[in-house]
Amino acid sequence: MATTLLLCKWTGGEFNYYKDYQNPELVHNKLFRMLSCEYVGDVAFKVRTSKNLFVSNYHGNLLNKDNVYIELSGFDSDKSIVVEINYNNNFDKNIKDA
Repeated sequence: MATTLLLCKWTGGEFNYYKDYQNPELVHNKLFRMLSCEYVGDVAFKVRTSKNLFVSNYHGNLLNKDNVYIELSGFDSDKSIVVEINYNNNFDKNIKDA
C-alpha cells in the first residue's frame, strides 16, 4: 500500500482505502464519480507572472522538477493545485514611484 500511495501522489492520482467495505453506498458513489467526471491526460503547464513577481512553490499531488513547469499524468475537475507567488523588493519601489 505504501508504494501505491507514492505512485498516486507523483502522478496526480488518488488512493481510496475502504476497510471491510462497511458502507457499500459510499464505495459506489465514489467509483461512479471517478468514472463519470471529465478527465485530462498528460498535462503540462507553466505559470507566467508579471515583472518583479515570481513563483516560489507549487503545492498538490504533482511532479515538480523545477519551479518553471508542472507535469501531471492526469487531472480532473476534483483536483486542485496551489501556486505560491512572491515578489521582490523592487515591486514596492515601482509602486511608490508611480
